[in-house]
Amino acid sequence: MAARGDERRRRWGLFGWRSRAGAPAPVDLAADDSPLARFAAPVDALEAAPAGSDAPTVASFATAAAYFHKYDGGSPFLGLSIDVDARHPRVYGLYVSQGGLGLPHRDYYLVDDETHTPVRDAYAVLLETMAAAASTAGLLGGGKDGWGAFADAREVAAAVLAVETRLANLTAPPEDLRDPEVWYNPTAVASMPVVSALLEGANLTAPAAPDDEAAATAAAAAAARQAAELGAEPEGDEAPSLAPPPRPPPGVTATPTVIVDVPPFFDGLATLLGDALGPPANATARSALRAYVAVRATRHVAASGSAGAPLYAALVALAKVSRGLRAPPPSWEACLGATDGAVGEALSAAYVAAHFPDAARAAATASVAAVRAAFGRMLDGADWMDGATRTAARAKLDGIHLKIGYKDDLDTYEALVVASPDGADAVPYPHAANTLAAAEYSWNKEVARLANGAPVDKTQWSMLPTDVNAYYDPTRNEVVTPAGILQSPFWSTDFPDALNFGGIGSVQGHEISHAFDDSGRKFDVTGTLRDWWTPASAAAFSNRTACFVSQYSAYSPPQSSLHVNGNLTLGENLADAGGIRAAYAAYRDAAAANATAADGEIASSAHATVRNEVLSAAMTDDQLFFLGYALNWCTKRTSASSAALLATDPHSPGRYRVQGVLSGYEPFVKAYGCPASSRYAQKPACTLW
Repeated sequence: MAARGDERRRRWGLFGWRSRAGAPAPVDLAADDSPLARFAAPVDALEAAPAGSDAPTVASFATAAAYFHKYDGGSPFLGLSIDVDARHPRVYGLYVSQGGLGLPHRDYYLVDDETHTPVRDAYAVLLETMAAAASTAGLLGGGKDGWGAFADAREVAAAVLAVETRLANLTAPPEDLRDPEVWYNPTAVASMPVVSALLEGANLTAPAAPDDEAAATAAAAAAARQAAELGAEPEGDEAPSLAPPPRPPPGVTATPTVIVDVPPFFDGLATLLGDALGPPANATARSALRAYVAVRATRHVAASGSAGAPLYAALVALAKVSRGLRAPPPSWEACLGATDGAVGEALSAAYVAAHFPDAARAAATASVAAVRAAFGRMLDGADWMDGATRTAARAKLDGIHLKIGYKDDLDTYEALVVASPDGADAVPYPHAANTLAAAEYSWNKEVARLANGAPVDKTQWSMLPTDVNAYYDPTRNEVVTPAGILQSPFWSTDFPDALNFGGIGSVQGHEISHAFDDSGRKFDVTGTLRDWWTPASAAAFSNRTACFVSQYSAYSPPQSSLHVNGNLTLGENLADAGGIRAAYAAYRDAAAANATAADGEIASSAHATVRNEVLSAAMTDDQLFFLGYALNWCTKRTSASSAALLATDPHSPGRYRVQGVLSGYEPFVKAYGCPASSRYAQKPACTLW
């Protein structure tokens, strides 16, 4: 953990932010500091004519739209992120992705049925409410009493929905983007005028001047050379020796190349903007684009609770239809979420100090190491793999970095400058202004990773220690288990080994298995995206995993006509299947090591614990193991939430994460004495490891 001085600074920062959060949603914070007013000038800039022109252009509009990416304005049209370059994992890359939708899946715009139409209708009502707020804040332009080119909120909502529907038509469904070789498309910024202009506005690129054709040609040639290099065949088990993508001169935060997930989306986006901004220009379509940006920014602020109770209530009303929400979350949850989003590492430091002692970290580290060792034996026994692929797979497994609990250098937020009260009558610590300051701080921190071709920070985490979750990162080849999930009911040093391995052990096995699922297997031990499997092993893998697609696609939640998408969920289903087997093997290893223990003390190979006599009297250890696994996925969902998740979530519903994995799994069938007629006794014949 941190030195005492750092801990004091974190605690001060956390206390200060808690005070600044004030009264969270749904309490009215409109008097806080006019959170929508800050968008007035940036929205006007969307329609400002650049020098030498009498009207806005596609480039000037996109440059102005960058504000809403940099300063917590809802990120219109597309997504920007800075992450490890999948082909060059020693450096960061700038990823540009399809985006801009206000509903969770393209089908909510494009499909008319009992699942999607009611949600779309409720969304239109929400857009009307947000449009009214945007009009009051002066975000829609002059004329018609603040409605700009529109007659009323209904017209604004219809225009925004039309823009989003065009974006939805361009959007690829999530199952099409599971393959990293599909979404990794290095592209010269100079060849994408819309993206180039937006990145210029965000200070993330330094494009060639319009008349500098030589520079633009050179940038395109560099991207072409890089693409050609990426097709090079590796020699032996080594990753190909590829030069990193071109980087800007020192001191310049810029990149001539971006990684694009769906190139056709950006061709369509250029057409959408061109239709409105010309030449020739279409004033109605241009006003619709402005309204889209303004309403999206308004909704984004409303979600934080900073824009007042009425707007927050409108979001709750949509959630009641789209997710089956029955009541808004209590205020303490909203406050916690705001604090976590703004100064999450300070909150995490306090959490870890209170709930995750060093002994727990050591025990959890031993647990995941035991599961990895068991997975190694599964690799050794995979007779469908040839020797060359198995050897490389073992090297990758042994090279996985295991991160437990928390990172050691949690941010103290000393550089985060926040506002304080100006006088006795001032609102204490204006929440909206400080939320913006935190967002800008986070943005600048991310951009700094891209500057100057800085090497990848191997200590960086993609989750907070407070998160009740875990992950595998293929570009870093690491499994991360935050302190938040290393708690009851997933895990405890007071639990028997069987319950712990069934709970957190299966989660850790799941994450390790991701290194070898349909997506993770395409990254090597160094985190480089390259093909290191022999054709024979790759074909055998595909043949075996096709069974999982068929098995899970047949699952349909009760009282629903919808089905699990076996292609979308394939990676998670493979991870569940591998994780439970690795965890069970590790648990049996621990049981064998404990066989000679005396006086009820379990001297586990993973950690020491005490046998629970009540549980031991009621269930066998094997039954406890599978109970621990099932408890992980014991969830309750509304039908609306289930429908949304079936379309967007790469995880299968909880009941099928249990049924799909345990059906035909002999240790489970034996432990619970499943009769031959039970669905769990039926072998689906889907096995990988």
